Amino acid sequence: MRLLEYLVDMFIQSFGITRPSEAQRRRVTLLLGGALLTAALLVIAIGVGMVLYLHTSR
Repeated sequence: MRLLEYLVDMFIQSFGITRPSEAQRRRVTLLLGGALLTAALLVIAIGVGMVLYLHTSR
């Protein structure tokens, strides 16, 4: 969970988003962290799919 909080904090600092209050911090971490994790997994899946496609199409 700390890694996810760290990544969300870096995202918030990078884009200048207003920091959430302590009451909202856990919810924002889960929602924004989940979105970032989903996007990262999607990029990895597309990359693996492209490599497999290029490898088998020869």
